[in-house]
Amino acid sequence: MAAACVPTARAPSADLPFLCGDLTPRNLRVPEGEVRVHANGTLGVASLAVAVRDLDATLARYRALLGPVPDDAATHIGEPVAVPGSHVRVAVIALGGSVLVLSSPRENAAVEKEGGDALAQRLVARGEGPYAVVLHTEAPKSTGVLDLAGTHGALIELDLPPVDLHVKHGARSHRVNSMVGG
Repeated sequence: MAAACVPTARAPSADLPFLCGDLTPRNLRVPEGEVRVHANGTLGVASLAVAVRDLDATLARYRALLGPVPDDAATHIGEPVAVPGSHVRVAVIALGGSVLVLSSPRENAAVEKEGGDALAQRLVARGEGPYAVVLHTEAPKSTGVLDLAGTHGALIELDLPPVDLHVKHGARSHRVNSMVGG
């Protein structure tokens, strides 16, 4: 007897991580005040890197997931490009103020001859899915890659958000709008 197939909300492949574009006002989801401020000044997700085996197939799935994108939308699905010297192809998907970086080993990468490729090795060991994140921080002294021992092996980097070109009250202000990962 064949097992019954129960539909779920899970994507059929791990190259489609969760996306969150909550319509609920932030003050109803996250408490106000100092509880919102992390000790390292983290403000939100800047970018999430996702390891994929087949970049073109993954881009097709994201296009199906996100649907047609108007020219004036804050969402943009980029075309694949090769990263020089890295044996990697990437495509960037902008989602509001956050970015997904889809990363795939190049088909012609000679992994054995080049001493191995970290992304290809990661795909073999762990499969498709998120593998690195950059978080916005308001603390310049906190920027950089966090110690892997302290992050349990997760590749996490802190970076300053883009500087808004509009001057407010005599000081430059940062724009942060995170949709990836809530």
